Amino acid sequence: MKSILVPIQCQNCLFKTEIISDTVVIPEFEPDLQTKLKDGSFYEFICPRCGTIIHYYHTCIYQDKKHHFVLLMKSKKEHKSNDYELYKNVDLIKRYIRDDKEIAEKIKILEDEYDDRVIEFIKLKLLLHMRKQKRNIECIQYYEDDKETETLWFKILENNKEDTIAVTMDTYRKEQLLFPAMDTSTFYEINWQWALAFYKELMNK
Repeated sequence: MKSILVPIQCQNCLFKTEIISDTVVIPEFEPDLQTKLKDGSFYEFICPRCGTIIHYYHTCIYQDKKHHFVLLMKSKKEHKSNDYELYKNVDLIKRYIRDDKEIAEKIKILEDEYDDRVIEFIKLKLLLHMRKQKRNIECIQYYEDDKETETLWFKILENNKEDTIAVTMDTYRKEQLLFPAMDTSTFYEINWQWALAFYKELMNK
C-alpha cells in the first residue's frame, strides 16, 4: 500500500479531517514529494479553518537508488524490531529516522555523498567547542559543500539568529579515518545522540 489515511485534528480550533499521505517516495518518479521532504512540508497540514500548521508523522520509505541510500521514517512508538530486516539483501546505506526535523538534512548529506557518521561527529565537536566558549548554540546543521574551496558549510542557530561556519575537507578526511567501513546490512539511526555515544566511546579508549 503506497498511501494511507491519516486522521488530523487541529489543537487550536478542534477541526477534524483525514488526509491521504504517501508511505513510499521514489525521488526519480516523485520529485514533488522529494521537494516536500526537503522543505519540511511533507508532514505538515494547514488547518483550513484557522490556518494553524499541524505536524504529524507516520511510516514512510524514501529510496534513492541514484545516491545509494534508503530512509525508514518512523516514530519511536511505532518502531518494531523486524523493521531492520527491510531491504536486508539490498546494498544501500540504510538510515532510520524517528524525527521529521532530521529528514531534509539527512537527504542533503547523503545526496552530496558524504558519510553522515562523520558529519554528525563534526557537528558534535563544533557544538562542544562553541559551548566551551559559553555560546548559546541551539542547533547545527549541514548546509552545503563548496568543492572549489574544499569546504563544508554548516548552519548555526544561536540566540534565534542564524549564521554559517566552514569546515575544511581536510578536517572531514581526518575524522573519517576514525570510522570503519559503512555497514549496509541494516538500518542505523545516525544523529547527535549516536555521535555523542561514539565520542564517549573514543574518550574511554
